[in-house]
Amino acid sequence: MYFGVPVIATRVGGVPEVVSNGITGILLPPDDAPAMAAAISNTLTDHVKRDRMVSRAKKEIAMKYDVGTWIAKIESLYESGAQSRLHG
Repeated sequence: MYFGVPVIATRVGGVPEVVSNGITGILLPPDDAPAMAAAISNTLTDHVKRDRMVSRAKKEIAMKYDVGTWIAKIESLYESGAQSRLHG
């Protein structure tokens, strides 16, 4: 997703927590080779849908997983913890 490659994956493990079906990628049932083949074919031919998913995926990755975002979240967590100790 980060590199702008369309994601076609199966609904296993933590994948559905990262990929939103039809929005940031395509999620399929495990062990469904025909569905996987169809999804790959459709992604290769439907440029508009593919580009829309890639764009949304890159934005979501930047928002959720960007190093700067995580540093800011951790700093905020430490600051709130320090504030509660000072005023608690």
